[in-house]
Formats: sequence, C-alpha cells, structure tokens
Amino acid sequence: MINSKETPRVKGINLHQAGYVKLVLAVLFVLIGLIAGGVLYGKYWLTEFSQTKQSTITPQLFSVVKGDNSRKVLNRLVENGLVEKPLAYRVLLIQKPQLAQVKIGRYRLTAGMTPVELFDLLSSGIEAQFSITLVEGTTFSQWLETFAKSEHVVIDPEQNFDQFASAQVSFDQKYPNAALEGMFYPDTYHFSDQSNINAILTRANERLKEVLAEQWAKRQKNLPIKTPYEALILASIIEKETAVASERETIASVFVNRLRKGMRLQTDPTVIYGAGASYAGDITRAHLRELNPYNTYKINGLPPSPISMVSEDAIIAALNPSESDYYYFVAAGDGGHYFSKTLSEHNKALRRYLSLTK
Repeated sequence: MINSKETPRVKGINLHQAGYVKLVLAVLFVLIGLIAGGVLYGKYWLTEFSQTKQSTITPQLFSVVKGDNSRKVLNRLVENGLVEKPLAYRVLLIQKPQLAQVKIGRYRLTAGMTPVELFDLLSSGIEAQFSITLVEGTTFSQWLETFAKSEHVVIDPEQNFDQFASAQVSFDQKYPNAALEGMFYPDTYHFSDQSNINAILTRANERLKEVLAEQWAKRQKNLPIKTPYEALILASIIEKETAVASERETIASVFVNRLRKGMRLQTDPTVIYGAGASYAGDITRAHLRELNPYNTYKINGLPPSPISMVSEDAIIAALNPSESDYYYFVAAGDGGHYFSKTLSEHNKALRRYLSLTK
C-alpha cells in the first residue's frame, strides 16, 4: 500500500529531485546556448570589425621604435587619433597573435586600412620606401646638394667618402671631389627612412663598377684608351658635350681620332670643370689660357679624372666610337653638332653657327 504522504520515486529518484535536475539542466542548456551564441556572435563581430575599413586612418608615416610592443603601438595609435575601439584591437591581437609581433621600422599607412591590414603591415617589417634620383652629367658636389635636400637621408657632419675615391687621382685643394667624380652610377635609388648616404652611394658605386667592367670587356680593339678609368674620363666628357643620344658615338670618334693623332682634345666642358668657382656661366680667354690639369686646350691627352657622373650610354660610346674622319665639331644651335674633317671646314662652320646664335 502506498503512503499518500511520501513523494513518488521513479527508478529510485525522488520526483522533487527529478524536478530540480530538469530545471538545472534547462538552465545549463540555456547558458550553453547563450555562451555559444555569444561566441559565434563575437567571432562574427570581430571578423566584421577586422575587415572594416578604418576611416580615421589617413595616409602618413608611422614609426615602431626600439622597445615598442603591440600594446605601446596601439596606445600611440589611439593617442594620435588613428584608431578607435582599442578594446576590439586588443581582442583581435589576442585572436591573431602573429599580428602582435610588431617590428621596428618606419611604415607608410594608407587611407582606410582595416585593423588586420594595419597590424599586418606593422608586423611585416616592410618599411616605407623613399627615392632619390641622381642625374648623369652632374658632379659629386651637385649630388651632395641633392642628398642634402632629402629629409630621409642621414649625412653626418664628419662624413667622408674616402672608400669610394679613385686611387688614381691625387688630392688637389682646388678640386677636392676629383677622385669621386664619375665613381657612381646615375639612377633612381630606393631606400628606407633615415638611411645613411654611404649606404646609397655604396650601391651606386658597385653598380658603376659592374657596368664599367661589362662594357670594358666588349670594347673595340686598338683604342687609344688603356684602362677602364680612362674610358670613364672620356665618357664623362662625351656626357657633357651632348645630350643627343644619336650623336654620342660620333662625338666619341672625334676625341678618339684626336687622341690617336696626338692632338689636344680642346673641349669646353673640361675647361669649365678646371675653372672651378671662377666659372660664372661664360668661358673667358683667361679660362682658356689658364694652365690647370683639366684645361684640354693646354694639356695633352685626357684630364686626370672624370668631370661628371656618366651614364651607361656614354661609357658604351667611349668604348665603341663610330668610324669617322672627323676631328672637329661645333654646336649647331638645335641641340646637336656639326662635324668637320678639316680645320678650314671647322672654321667656316664656326662662323656660320656662331652667327646664328648671336
């Protein structure tokens, strides 16, 4: 007989206890559902956040410095007004720890980067690149002026460039950079922020040596040029004499013909270089009479050093002049030159073309 005051049992379980178990299980299921839903929503929200363009990011340079970690970097980004929702960034960096491995460098931020793109860049080590264009036909002192205008190049006040100097040129106070003329390849060079000038010049010097060696190996035979450095000197004169690509080899032939015959080169660009600071835009009679190592109206053969930086095309012309009987040329007034075989023909050309330029 069943006692009406006793709680029924189901397979040994008190029915009151069974009710509590059901309630606890129901609560657990709800909690698990909420947690799972929250996790899924959190992942969805974080994924959406990580892929959303950040309108606060504008194009600019940003530095990660020694001692920085992702927390310090994030704090600085927030302080600079570049990112919002720092908590979301922190969660992102926890979820993707590879993005938190920021590397020292100077980075170029672009407009509207996503959070992932931002920290992917800062952890990549791929720094912002800057460029400088070093032009053929200009001197080393002019190159230094170009470098000095760049805020991204470091030039120490005590910097010297002895490592690049040609051993074939002795020091002359009037021409302090003579041993450096022509020793670098003109080109556009890319580099990271605050690169030392010598790092860039090293690349330019190495490239020049490569080009000169390659072209020297391909040179015409029996040239009156005995060394690669002499080829560099002649190339610098050709570089200064003409900007017309089609006549470089002909200009070269005039100088080669003169060298073979023992005639003085008598080329104005060397006079200008030799005049130094006294040249003010016009060659004077005093300049032509001055005896210095670069006045080819007074010296025999080549000057002691190049007078400018040279292009590969000028080197090729110096080592592969065209075959001609020309010994003279004069500017024709159109950017090119008129070439003559004899002095009398040259004098006629001088009178004709000089009258056109007056």
